[in-house]
Amino acid sequence: MLSDKLSALTRSFATCLLLLSLSSCANTGAGEALERSLAPDPQLGESSPSPSLASPSPAPSSAPTEEANSPSNSSSNLPLESDRPLEQAENSTSDGENSTASDKKTIEESAAPGSPSPAPTPVPSAESPAESPTESPADSPAESPAESPTDSPAESPAESPAESRSQSEPASPLDRLPKQLQQYSQDLIELGVFSLKQSGSEDKSKSSIYLLEPIARGEYARWLLAANNKIYGNRPAQQIRPATATDKPTFQDVLATNPDFPAIQGLADAGIIPSPLSGDSTAVSFRPDAPLTREDMLLWKLPLDTRKTLPKASIEAVRETWGFQDSAKISPKALRAVLADFQNGDFANIRRSFGYTTLFQPKKSVTRAEAAAALWYFGVLNEGLSARDALELESQQEGQ
Repeated sequence: MLSDKLSALTRSFATCLLLLSLSSCANTGAGEALERSLAPDPQLGESSPSPSLASPSPAPSSAPTEEANSPSNSSSNLPLESDRPLEQAENSTSDGENSTASDKKTIEESAAPGSPSPAPTPVPSAESPAESPTESPADSPAESPAESPTDSPAESPAESPAESRSQSEPASPLDRLPKQLQQYSQDLIELGVFSLKQSGSEDKSKSSIYLLEPIARGEYARWLLAANNKIYGNRPAQQIRPATATDKPTFQDVLATNPDFPAIQGLADAGIIPSPLSGDSTAVSFRPDAPLTREDMLLWKLPLDTRKTLPKASIEAVRETWGFQDSAKISPKALRAVLADFQNGDFANIRRSFGYTTLFQPKKSVTRAEAAAALWYFGVLNEGLSARDALELESQQEGQ
C-alpha cells in the first residue's frame, strides 16, 4: 500500500512539472518548435510519401533537451518526500506560472504595432561635439569668492609721516656724524659734558642733525668749562671755578640770570676768554647766542692746552707751518692760538676737528660735533688727557 501511494505521488509531481514546462514555453520559438514536434503528421493518414518527398524533421531544440531532462525521465531517482515538501513544491510551481504569465504579457505589449518605442539615447559624434552639460560648481571654475583676510595678507596700514621719517633717519644723532667725529661726541656724552637733551627743546635735542648744527658761543663756553673739569676730575688744581650768582658780570649782555653765566663769567675771571678783565677793553659784549667761529674756538681752547702764555705769531709763521692759504684772514689775537696748536702735532685741535685742510676759514661757524672733537683732549703733545682716559679712570675708581 505504501509503495503504491508513493508511486502515485511521484507521477502527480512529474505531471505538474511537465505542465509547467509546457506553459513557460508558450508563444515562444522553443514552444512552437516543441508543438510542431509533438503534433501528428497529417500526411500519415493519406499515404506514405516517398523518401525523397518526405519533409525533413525539425532540428532538435532546447525544449526536447529540457523534456529529456525533465523529472518524468528520471522519476526513479527522486528521493522520498513527505507531504509538506510536496505542498511547498506546488506553491513554488504556482509562483512560477504567475511570473511567466506576467513576462508574457510584457513581451506582447512591447511587440504591439501601436506601442511607442523608447527614444534612443543620443550618442555624440566625434565630428560635431554635443553641447557640454552644465558644469557643476565643483568642476567649473566659478568666480572666485572674495578672499578672506586670513587667506590674503592684510594690507599694511599707511605709514604716518612720523613713522616714515623715523625709519629713514638713524636712531641716534651720532649716526649722522662722520665716523672720525662719532667717538669724540660719544665719550663726552658718557662723561656728562653735555647731553642730547641739553638744548631745552626736546624735539631739537632728539633731532638727528643736532650735532651737525652750529654751536653758540655761550653753549661752547659751558662745554669748555665742563670738559676741562671732568677730564681733570682727579686734579682739582687744573679745574676752573665757575662763577656764582653774587659775582659781578663782566659782559653787559651776560647777566647773572643767564643760564650760561657761571661758565662764561668763570672763564672770564680765569683769563681764558678775552674780556675787559684781561685788558681787552673792546670786549664788553660776549654775544652768547652768536655762532662760534673757528678762530674763537682755538683762541679759548689753547690757553687750557698749553697752560701758559701763547707765543707771538705772524701771518707768515702760520702760513709756513700750517700752509693755510687764507692765513691773512685770521685775526691777530687768533694767530697766536693757531700757531701754538701746530706744536701739538696729531693732537692739534685743528686736525682733530677739521681734518687735513689748506683753508682754515677762520670766520666759519663750528658745529657741535667739531667742538666736541676739540674738547675731547686737553694738553700738549704726549702730555695731555682725553675724555677716554677720564672714563677709564672713573671705571677704575668705581671698581675699587
